[in-house]
Amino acid sequence: LKAISVLYEDFKDEKYFLHKPNWRVRIVPPPESAMTFSQKENVKNITDALASLKMVDIVTDKPDYILFPAPFLTPESTIKQFADTKKTAKLVTLHMEDPPAIGINKERAKLADVVITNDISVKEDYETIVGEHVLVYPNLLVPNGISHSFLPINARARHKVYVGYPYPSRIAVANDLISRFGEKGVLFVGDGWEKITSNCAPTKSFMETLELMRSSWVVLCSERT
Repeated sequence: LKAISVLYEDFKDEKYFLHKPNWRVRIVPPPESAMTFSQKENVKNITDALASLKMVDIVTDKPDYILFPAPFLTPESTIKQFADTKKTAKLVTLHMEDPPAIGINKERAKLADVVITNDISVKEDYETIVGEHVLVYPNLLVPNGISHSFLPINARARHKVYVGYPYPSRIAVANDLISRFGEKGVLFVGDGWEKITSNCAPTKSFMETLELMRSSWVVLCSERT
């Protein structure tokens, strides 16, 4: 939020920032039915993180910023409902699924004042829409206090894990991995893999997934189609 304010020159120096009244932020998440388990976790983490900041008040009326996390899951009509508030509040789209969702996300960006993305490779795409009001945070979803360090090799519990739901493109990758490394060679993590292989685990929470990755020798992920 401080970075967004810099873009709009809402304050000129640190003293102004420290004494400015709290930012009023309204969060408009996607419909519950549209989100996967992990997407719900991510939206919750973002909401909790903002709520923990002393300079932020989470509100439902008279906001300074209206934040749309994962806007590719939110109907365009929902975002348009807030168009009239752009005179008093800035609309911010927070993209967690770039680059796979870049097509829909670019359409949502046309309704926004500020775009926040997790992928620097698409920064220029959004700059053609909102100008310089694009922020990139590759580690956007990592909660405070999480260790980014991997465990020593001899302390890691697994050799290879594949993380993600079994979309068709990923099933093709999975079949190739199983043919190369055998049925027990790779652990597949995410609801639905039980239809493909017995060496699988259900969807885990965000924190559990991070710990799983941290304790593995090799972590495999791929874009979905």
